[in-house]
Amino acid sequence: MFLFRVIYSVGCLSLVLVLTACTQQNASTPQVDNPTLMITPNPVQATNGNASVIGRLLDPQQNPLANTTVQLAEVYRQGDDGGFVLNAGQSPRTETDAEGNFTFQNVPAREYVIVVGNVENTYKLITADDQKPRVVNAPANDVLQLNEIIIDLNSP
Repeated sequence: MFLFRVIYSVGCLSLVLVLTACTQQNASTPQVDNPTLMITPNPVQATNGNASVIGRLLDPQQNPLANTTVQLAEVYRQGDDGGFVLNAGQSPRTETDAEGNFTFQNVPAREYVIVVGNVENTYKLITADDQKPRVVNAPANDVLQLNEIIIDLNSP
């Protein structure tokens, strides 16, 4: 029993010394005034037959459109005709960040029309040069990188 108490006491004393040594600051350790935090962003990926879509929205003066709703309306085709459907409850939806960037991660791979803004009051469709809705194809297992999109939400 005496041997057990000695081993127990030595073990407790060792633990206290180790914990004390870990919490004390060494005076010779240099202090860093302005540490730099390097964050490596998680790259956008598309998996399981889905697609991802990324882009950036700017106004006509090249300012980012921050906190702006972006939705993907599904395109349906029948022969040479087609249309698109925006389902407020199920269509992919996101918001731009402070720099106007948006990301749709792992959405169904298909054709979409991009809708910007609130569909209940002020919104615009991203259009092609002929002013018809621009259809983008988000291929399976791939990331569709859109160029910067310039859109004026205030024009009629």
